[in-house]
Amino acid sequence: MIDAYGLSAIDIDIENTDEFENETVQDRILNALKIVKQNNPGLTTIVTFGTSTTGPNYYGNRLIDQADALGANIDVFTIMPFDFGSADIYTDTVGAAEGLKSKLASTFGWSDAEAYGNMGISGMNGLSDQQEMTSPDTWQRITDWASSSGLARLAFWAVNRDRGCPGGGVTSTCSGIDQPDWEFTHITAGF
Repeated sequence: MIDAYGLSAIDIDIENTDEFENETVQDRILNALKIVKQNNPGLTTIVTFGTSTTGPNYYGNRLIDQADALGANIDVFTIMPFDFGSADIYTDTVGAAEGLKSKLASTFGWSDAEAYGNMGISGMNGLSDQQEMTSPDTWQRITDWASSSGLARLAFWAVNRDRGCPGGGVTSTCSGIDQPDWEFTHITAGF
């Protein structure tokens, strides 16, 4: 697939508890990515996973520690900072990202700038499952912070939701909030 599509990056999203909270599965994923990286040295490997408001939880910390121990050579560690039940998604996103930066710096011996350069955020546009709201204004603040910090990656879940539907709830076809169509995409393009 990498050769057939000429991929320059691959993002492995580890979400479900049977993946993320299973140490055997974590190790299989990391070892597989190590092999992929060895066979495709120019390919950027990204691992995306959930987080707490203060950074990686036990399983996120373990994933990072194991990536180091196994020599998996992951390029970007991306957190999904949402579904906290938060009233302030900006503050919680920055807090989670700062926790990830500290963990990466301590695990890999990186400076803060190196840690930021090897991490990313994959946020939620509009309403989350926990009814948190990331407005376009909040996403702009997150984008500005990510850019000024030198993060490697910024993404949101998901482009097919990047349309307004005020009061629409959490659906796969709109954000659940009042917004111009493609507003999150336009903001993210500035990253």
